[in-house]
Amino acid sequence: SGARATTHQGFIDVPGVAIRMVEAFVRLLCPECGKDWQDDPSSLPGHRNNFTCSACGATRRLAEFMRTERDLDAVKQFE
Repeated sequence: SGARATTHQGFIDVPGVAIRMVEAFVRLLCPECGKDWQDDPSSLPGHRNNFTCSACGATRRLAEFMRTERDLDAVKQFE
């Protein structure tokens, strides 16, 4: 008794078992052109780094593309 599940780098570690968590995604919205899409937070740069919209070419800090605070928090967890 007392064995607890923990998470580490996208895995849930249970004594003797490793279960891959459901893939995470964040919602982005370009502040210039309004394009909205979803992306894997682990494939994005840090939230303070520059990011360029693939639709219009606008470049801003990644944090400015996050739709919600929850999306921003998810990106921060993957940094």
